[in-house]
Amino acid sequence: MRSFNGTNKNKKYFEGWYFKHSKGNQVMALIPGINVDENGVKSAFIQVITNEQSYQITYSYKKFYASPQKFFVKIGNNVFCKKGIKLDIQEKNLSLKGTIRYGNFHK
Repeated sequence: MRSFNGTNKNKKYFEGWYFKHSKGNQVMALIPGINVDENGVKSAFIQVITNEQSYQITYSYKKFYASPQKFFVKIGNNVFCKKGIKLDIQEKNLSLKGTIRYGNFHK
């Protein structure tokens, strides 16, 4: 996985990472990312997609950090890296809290 490329982007930019998890017929995808609109306004988000529904949680860009050296993304209290994911999302219609650990990635 590549490190973050959007540090100096100021207009119309999107960068995100797709994590798909499945068990049997149940699927959950998590997409952390950033968006820069046409006016240069930056925001961070986590999109959660399940078999039943899709959610998008928007965060202030100030709550976003991505390492330029290695794959490590933090949005709010949520962490995404090669070793796994730590989730702490408490929204009106969505509550996700826990850790998913990964083995080696395969290209």
